[in-house]
Amino acid sequence: TNPVYCGLSCITLGDYIDWVPEMTTKSVYAQQELTFADRWILTGGLRYDWIDLDVLNRLAGTTTSQSFENASGRLGLTYKATDDLSFYANYSNSFEPPSPFDGIAEPTEGRQYEVGMKYRPAGMNLLLTASIFDLEQTNILTQTGPLTYETVGKIGVRGVELEAKGQLTSSLSVIASYSYWDGEIRENGTAGNEGNRPAFVPEHVASLWLDYRLPAGILPHEATLGAGVRYVGQSYSDNANTTSMPAHTVYDLAASYALSRNTQISLNVSNLFDKQYLTADYYGSLYYGEGREVSVTLRKTW
Repeated sequence: TNPVYCGLSCITLGDYIDWVPEMTTKSVYAQQELTFADRWILTGGLRYDWIDLDVLNRLAGTTTSQSFENASGRLGLTYKATDDLSFYANYSNSFEPPSPFDGIAEPTEGRQYEVGMKYRPAGMNLLLTASIFDLEQTNILTQTGPLTYETVGKIGVRGVELEAKGQLTSSLSVIASYSYWDGEIRENGTAGNEGNRPAFVPEHVASLWLDYRLPAGILPHEATLGAGVRYVGQSYSDNANTTSMPAHTVYDLAASYALSRNTQISLNVSNLFDKQYLTADYYGSLYYGEGREVSVTLRKTW
């Protein structure tokens, strides 16, 4: 926000890289969903991946190659207690190919347990959902300095997520959500950050959005107004939890108007009050979130 320019005298050229990665992936997968005993729904899926990763180091004139194979899957069960209320449980695991930084790292693997409920009150256009989950990932590549990376052994997040969306009146609709994330570095490997909160993982996240459709007759064609608020809680920009980023709240607006049956114009404003907030602090270099952004869209369908 207030730069001081000093030319080449304050620039130190460090290491640099010239790598050309090439990844080839082959996969097979299958999934099945079935209903039995009228009120039970079973969903399952399996996937198998074969991955070849070649990284050409053009500075050294060498190529490093590595191959991976992995099986992943998911299994979910839903019970429809009533026509309006369902309970579910789900298990899934995941596999993500490595990035070619600092040589070739190990793949990132994850698993998640989740239980929850979905409720749609009779006679109302409203859906309420609630879930609790435990998610864990291993071998997460993390940047520790310029062109310096390490693999974090294991990161876990337990949490609760709540959401409501529906039509409050014939003209007013709402989407509201809240999440609580209890993040923890469970195994760190080299830096001794066990027990800390993972970087960029806040404890609390919430949002609210309202849409209001103007009654017929006020304008020649249909018009909608929208407003919302987004809250992101305090977090850290490093796994050592030495650099804290404060919580921030931003507001958004939207409006749309039907010029004709097939033509619509819309206005969207994000971060209405142009709030300045941090999204990262890398080694003393601050990165700010998006400022106010205004966009106008003209859309025609046929």
